[in-house]
Order: sequence, then structure tokens, then C-alpha cells
Amino acid sequence: NVVGVVQAILVDPGLRVEGQRPHAPVGVRVALAEAEVRGLALGIGANTANFSIFYGVLIRELPFERAGGLVFVDAWNPERGDGDAPVTWADLQALRSSGVFEGVEAFDTRSFTLTGGDRPERLAGAAVTPGLFRLLGTNPQTGRLFLPDEGAEAGFESVALISDRLWKGRFGGDSDILGRTVHINGREITVVGIMAPGFRFPEREDFWLPLGTDDPTDHGARSMIAVGRLRQGTGFAAARDVAARWSEDAATEFPETHGGWTLRAQPFRYGFVDA
Repeated sequence: NVVGVVQAILVDPGLRVEGQRPHAPVGVRVALAEAEVRGLALGIGANTANFSIFYGVLIRELPFERAGGLVFVDAWNPERGDGDAPVTWADLQALRSSGVFEGVEAFDTRSFTLTGGDRPERLAGAAVTPGLFRLLGTNPQTGRLFLPDEGAEAGFESVALISDRLWKGRFGGDSDILGRTVHINGREITVVGIMAPGFRFPEREDFWLPLGTDDPTDHGARSMIAVGRLRQGTGFAAARDVAARWSEDAATEFPETHGGWTLRAQPFRYGFVDA
């Protein structure tokens, strides 16, 4: 079916689609595969509505700068049955030092309670490393992004970014919101930026805090998904090789925390396709 073809192609761009050359460049294979998906959808009238959704998240370019070079990295452990699991700070540092990426950042989805005003409100949000939105090429409509030294462990953050939807819906589009403190999970947090209309990363989030750690070599806590941007001229296979090589080395050197775990590098757009 369309879903199966889409996900198979995204997980393995080397997958052969009928009629294409098996050794064509990845970009050509994906383009041909997209054409194949179009044909499948057009030929099955009952799937027209579903196809429009897949076209929106797969074939249309993602709303990020040079989206084709973006990779996300999570972890899996087949022995434990854990898939789509977070990575550690040590994993993040290994990816950053590999030389394959222009930059590697991370995020961790969370929920928050906003109090003050007429009522408390539950917010879908995320903690993101300070450089993540710059890596994606995304800027706020007003205010600023997080500064490099603002990353903090959970419970110690002092600044936040909010979505356009939250700004208009909860705060009435008040132009004085920048620099104002809001009460999140019982703490005072200062709003430093408002993201552009429609921006709700990674899914439907409206609120972001800066993610950091006091121990960037921590091998134990699995708490985030990594996002990397490949260096110009570097193929996706290099990201997979780095992830596999580090996984093997870490499992040997740190068996208690990394034994059985494998990092999994995938095209970033794969994360936007629902199974």
C-alpha cells in the first residue's frame, strides 16, 4: 500500500522501485520513488484523501532550510524490544565530533502547565538544545532564539520561546509579551521569542525551553532525539556508518549503559510520516 511504500523508501533509499536503475543516485531514486507513490495513489481512488496527507508531509519540501540534509537519530534495542528510544548525551557528543555533520542538536518532548490568568492550561512543549532552531534555519517572528549558554537541566530553565498560536490565543497577541515572566510548572520563566505562524516543532508543540546538561559525557540517561545536518557533499550513508560505528564502540567500552543499543540514523522527513 501507499504507506508501506513510503516508509520502505524513507528507511532505505536504496530500495529498488520498479523501472528505476538499481544504482541510480539517491536523489534520483527518491524522485522516482515519489513518482511511483503518485501513481499508486492516483490509481486507487479510495486512497485519494490519504494520499493528499502523505504528499503534504513527504513530497512537499519540509519547512526547514536545506531539509534534504537533515537527519534524525534515535536508538533501539531489539533484545529489550525498545524502538524509537532516546539517545544519551554521550551519543550526542559522539555524533558532533564525527566530522560528518555541520551540527548536531537534540530535543525532548514534554508537557507543561501554564498558570496565571483565568485558568491553568496544559501545554504540549519540548526542551531543545539552544542551537536546534538555528540548525533548522528557523527564526522567530519577533524576539530571539536561545543563546548558547542558556541550556539547562529540567527545572533550572529561565527563558522560553512560545508559538504564534499560544501568543495569540492565550496572550491576545500582546506586543509586550517579550521579557514578561510566565508561570510554568510553578516557576517563573521569561519569554524571549515568538516563533513564526504555523511553527509547532516537532509535532504540535506550543512552548519550548532550552535543553542542557552539566555532564555532556553522560552515558546513562536516555532522554532526547538527535537532529543533525550533514556537511555539504556528505551522503546519508555516512551518517548511518557513524551511528553504527559509535554503537559498536560504546557497547564494548560501556556495556552497562550501551550494551544491546544501536543508534539509528534516518532521513529527517521520515519522522513526519505517520505509520
